[in-house]
Amino acid sequence: MKLLCIVDMQQGFITPECQAIVPNVMLLIEYFSLQKSPVIFTKFLNTPDSPYCEHLGWKGLLNKPEQALLPGLDIYAPRVFSKYGYSIWTKAVSEYLNTQNIETIYFAGLDSDACIYESALQAFDQKIQPIVIRDACTSSAGPDYHAAALKLLKRQIGEKNIISTYDLIDV
Repeated sequence: MKLLCIVDMQQGFITPECQAIVPNVMLLIEYFSLQKSPVIFTKFLNTPDSPYCEHLGWKGLLNKPEQALLPGLDIYAPRVFSKYGYSIWTKAVSEYLNTQNIETIYFAGLDSDACIYESALQAFDQKIQPIVIRDACTSSAGPDYHAAALKLLKRQIGEKNIISTYDLIDV
């Protein structure tokens, strides 16, 4: 079975580049819903004692307004999994994926150079096919980081596993 994972589309990460992927994310949610395929969301929750604060000096997403999903997306999020690190692979997500017999995960959201990158590599290692939808994900650090992540992912998980929204959806 296939699954769509919308990664960390939260207020505290949104830049103009990030806002630009929302229409494609919405198309994917609609497509997967019509296919009766599961859609999950993740939310990154930072804490004052996290490595992000302690080692990187990054104090983002410490409060509920920054942690909130983007307005408009939240209504499509019946399954939201909280995470405290880059990867989606929490115990709760792993258990959910096992109950659904997931063979392929389509990734959209933020950040292609961090959370999506790490999660796609872990899916690959778990023998689940990761597919990164390049025009439905981006980096809050800018287009150079997004491009670098896609280049590395092509090598690490296979070029055929980096697709566009319209490779998947006939619109």
